[in-house]
Amino acid sequence: MKYIFTLLVYISSLSCAFATGFPEIKIKLIPMAVNENGTVLFATKSLKNPIGSNSIYRYDFGWLVVNSDGAWDEREAFRSSQSDKKDGPLYKQYDDGKINLKQPDDVLKIMMKRYDFKSDSKLKKEGWVLAIKPHQTCFKGKCIERSLKQKTLEEVSSTLLHTPIRSSFYYKGVALFNNIYETGRFDEVEKKEQGSSFDFEQEQIVFDGEKYPRRHPHSYIDGLVLFNPDPFDGNTSSTDIRAHFEECKKSSSTNKTHFTSNGNNWTICENDTKTRTIKITYTRKDKDAEYTELYLIQNAVLTYAFEQEVGIKNEWIWNAKYRITDGKYIDLLSSLGHGKTEDDNWDPASILGMYKKRMLELKKIKK
Repeated sequence: MKYIFTLLVYISSLSCAFATGFPEIKIKLIPMAVNENGTVLFATKSLKNPIGSNSIYRYDFGWLVVNSDGAWDEREAFRSSQSDKKDGPLYKQYDDGKINLKQPDDVLKIMMKRYDFKSDSKLKKEGWVLAIKPHQTCFKGKCIERSLKQKTLEEVSSTLLHTPIRSSFYYKGVALFNNIYETGRFDEVEKKEQGSSFDFEQEQIVFDGEKYPRRHPHSYIDGLVLFNPDPFDGNTSSTDIRAHFEECKKSSSTNKTHFTSNGNNWTICENDTKTRTIKITYTRKDKDAEYTELYLIQNAVLTYAFEQEVGIKNEWIWNAKYRITDGKYIDLLSSLGHGKTEDDNWDPASILGMYKKRMLELKKIKK
């Protein structure tokens, strides 16, 4: 008890010595200009005050260039602290938002030359909104079963999603979000949560050789999602593997293989050496249903999948279509009927496990 009391006195003395306020992190990303190829230029402003002391405020100003292909070029242009004179000309220009493409600082000149921004480059904004929800992301009125993460300065990724959030700016696969996390001093007031939190390392109190984490700071952090909008285009007809498989079967120029193994009926249809469709059907007696799995493999990578359950008496049906990006990112394109997609604990990535299991089976069969 004495130890705890001593620690509290120590923390209290720090608060008095530094004239503390609320610990906080603020990161502001301000869209400045765009290129036709989808590159976006942001001005960046950040404040870090992990213990709430007026004496150690730190301000960073800079620039960030990003695009939906994952480009990320972040550069600091100016740093200031609370002890610096706030009326310095460079600080005032940044803080007032008067640094611009027509009057670039030295850092901005470099970035403009490298990324082909001109003094008359304009800021454009497309009307779409990207909305992030738990286990789901929506764009152009279409949702995929995956909650996308944000990135902010230092390429720190978002962690906990507190509430669904909509983008405040969007241009060609670059979406900007304004996240807020507030909690009262020693939890005296109600929390305010908007969007996601970010896992910045927090400074620690060191006392008697032990480390103690400080209170979670207030954070007002803008984040970005850089994404490929294709899965949200709403056109899934071209990704219907069933139609693709039937066309492959009818074609006289494709190679077809059919066999049965362990009660599973396999049909493999190859258009060429780079494109292969695999269909597997079997009866699930535990569910009294006929089951179908379909996989489209392009350049040796799984790109689309389909699975379906149909009651043997056709009294019910369930199916799901998937798009797989880079062999690991799963988008649920559509689902029909009542099935495992309605289970809150279901993970769309389970289709990858099913596919890998089938490939191992096929390898053994070929031996």
